[in-house]
Amino acid sequence: MNTGRDVGGTGNRLQPRDAEFHFHERPGHRSHLVAAHMFDATGVPEAQLTLEQAYEWMSRRLSFAPFFTRRIRREFWDLDYPYWVPADVDLADHVFVHEVDGPGWAPVAGYLEQVVAEPVDLTRPPWELHVVTGVSGVHDVPGELVIVLLKIHHSAGDGLAVRELTARMYAEVGKPEASPPRDSAPIAPIMAARAAFSLSWRVGSAVRAIRATREALAQVEEAEAAGEIDRVVLDPPTRLNGPAVGGVAIDFMTFGLDDVAAIRAASPGATVNDVLLATVAGGLREYLGADGAPTRAPLSAMVPRSVRGVEQWSSSNQIVLLAISLHFDVDDPMKRLALIAESSRRAKERSDFRAARIVATRKETTPSLLMKLTAGVNRAASAFADKPRSSHTMVSNIALDSEGLHFCGAPHAAVLPNQPPINGDLLRHFLCRGRSSQLTVNVCADTAAVPDLDRYLTLLRQSFSGLKDVALRGSQ
Repeated sequence: MNTGRDVGGTGNRLQPRDAEFHFHERPGHRSHLVAAHMFDATGVPEAQLTLEQAYEWMSRRLSFAPFFTRRIRREFWDLDYPYWVPADVDLADHVFVHEVDGPGWAPVAGYLEQVVAEPVDLTRPPWELHVVTGVSGVHDVPGELVIVLLKIHHSAGDGLAVRELTARMYAEVGKPEASPPRDSAPIAPIMAARAAFSLSWRVGSAVRAIRATREALAQVEEAEAAGEIDRVVLDPPTRLNGPAVGGVAIDFMTFGLDDVAAIRAASPGATVNDVLLATVAGGLREYLGADGAPTRAPLSAMVPRSVRGVEQWSSSNQIVLLAISLHFDVDDPMKRLALIAESSRRAKERSDFRAARIVATRKETTPSLLMKLTAGVNRAASAFADKPRSSHTMVSNIALDSEGLHFCGAPHAAVLPNQPPINGDLLRHFLCRGRSSQLTVNVCADTAAVPDLDRYLTLLRQSFSGLKDVALRGSQ
């Protein structure tokens, strides 16, 4: 995973875009990721670990990421960003084994939803590992399964960082020592003194950044007026954008890659992610409609995009957020797909525009005290769900590795990325490639906003089938 400046190393401060997740952590805004990897344990009984065996398996991998053995310490008066310090790791606080009580998705979902809903304990190293045994009959994933859930706080990494880490964890044996060498803790008064001395420098940097942001904003407005990049459009919220007051519901579906390829062939220029966006658009139009008629209200998706290789950031999180219109006003599904593909292309062009990224990432120079104050203001304002917004649901393409991975001899079968719904973002979709011939779409929803997730998934399947049918008819 990204280790620029040894991310997670002792004494290193969180970068602003990482610290933001720490400062904003609260009920209704939980900031963690859960990667649920499924392994086919048919004929591999040694993969059905006991708790002691799970401790042993994880102890051999504690050296794979610095944050496995470090925790985050807040600075005195939050004069500067939090920093990493070594911590005693009691595996009993981090590693769990759960045996489901029957076949099917329901007992697995019940446990997964609990893990996703509960916060990470930030007084300890910010991670958990859950081994779920005795699993079988999970949708169309064949065989007897073991599911391994890796849960980390977002301040320690984004989805692609998790991808890099899990690719190592499920491919390498690990070191035989019980834990990596322990380094010495930074002396808190010295760190506080450094924070105090650097405060004026950070304030000065923020003042200079304000000037740079103003110049960048002027460039963005000029490019928007010239039609070089699209403006960010704010639309009214929906019931998917209120406070997170319900529980967490999770379910998934799979699509054949051949079917996705057929849809793309019928819509030149459309990407796999565009097909997913069009599928979500068709399902949401029906789900949010009234009296049997689909809604035509304007709706947009928030789509994370990695900037690795574009920006030289040293943070664990290296993404920007795109806002892509779902074109609810268009009834024809293939025309809607073509428009979504064009909107997606234009949103990427905007994120490629350097000045737009400067404006979007101005938090990089925000002093710690101001970021903390902003988090408090956002907490107070989170109850107001009637503000216009640039996006209404998350659609994320997380390319978690699956090929070639194994767990105690059991080959990889599927993977489900998860994040809890948060205030203002109560329906989240995650696209991931599982087995070689399939794409998996995992959906995480707040039960107060989406009380019937099974119905919504049915509408998504119907939306995808509609796209496929039109595409196949057009090819004949």
